[in-house]
Amino acid sequence: MNHIVPNSLATPWIACFVLFIAIGQPSVAQDVWQQHVGKAGESGWRCHVIQPDPNDHGPDGINFHDWNNDGFVDVLVNYEEGKFSRLFFNLGVKKCHSTWSDWIEFQHGPCEDSGIGDLDNDGDIDYVANGGWIFFNPGGESVRDAKKWVRMNLFDKEQRVPLVTDVDGDGLNDLVVGAQLWFKQPSDDKHQAKNWKRYKLGESKWPMNCIRRDVDADGDIDFIVADRRSEIFWLENPGKAKLYKPWPRKMLHPHKSMFIAVGDINGDSIDDIAIAGGQEGEIKWQRKLTVLIRKNRSGIPAFE
Repeated sequence: MNHIVPNSLATPWIACFVLFIAIGQPSVAQDVWQQHVGKAGESGWRCHVIQPDPNDHGPDGINFHDWNNDGFVDVLVNYEEGKFSRLFFNLGVKKCHSTWSDWIEFQHGPCEDSGIGDLDNDGDIDYVANGGWIFFNPGGESVRDAKKWVRMNLFDKEQRVPLVTDVDGDGLNDLVVGAQLWFKQPSDDKHQAKNWKRYKLGESKWPMNCIRRDVDADGDIDFIVADRRSEIFWLENPGKAKLYKPWPRKMLHPHKSMFIAVGDINGDSIDDIAIAGGQEGEIKWQRKLTVLIRKNRSGIPAFE
């Protein structure tokens, strides 16, 4: 489905502060979304709504990339309850503060998470809706035609935190889904689901993040996972000889986390972990940010 308004232009992404508002009462929501438009908050940042959601379709994930190669960043959003995703193209420096009305739409099942990356090795960035539904970018001018994006169904159910990354080091991006499975990109006929071999990574109840990092500094890429029903753990890359078997699971912290971020917080060139919300045991950490400062550079992580 295409929806394109004439005279649309592109704009630098830094010119826009993007905000989606999901409204739960359609009967009174038609104008409610406008109450904060153009207004600055306490920090001085101004709110700009690129698309309202009066029918509560639930925009639940966002991806940034310049899909039409015009030098400006576009926005691809998945709507969980609406069962669709929309790729919004920038409207230009003069229009980016208005609602964005140049978009194409992809239909699929319920989609809480999404991801992007080149999954057919053609140099164009493809789209992954909730892990199972992949839309291959046709490239060039065809990127604006949703019908030319080839859809491939790996499976037809909800799955979390899709991550496009080269798992086996063969130079081709693979697909990690749910912090549980990974699908190997085939050498040929990449748009055929039957050619994508599936391998088990481990178990995860409700992953909120799946982050690619060399946790133990052994030269292999591991995965850090925030499981809101369990703990923060990491899947240790077992090396090429055992890569296609389940990876060892090791706890990083007993916190039942919502989202986490990994990065150097205290300037010692070692990755730390910031934890948003969640709980540890019976102690709930709502409205709090927990920071784990790592004390060692390699081996099994130790935090304070």
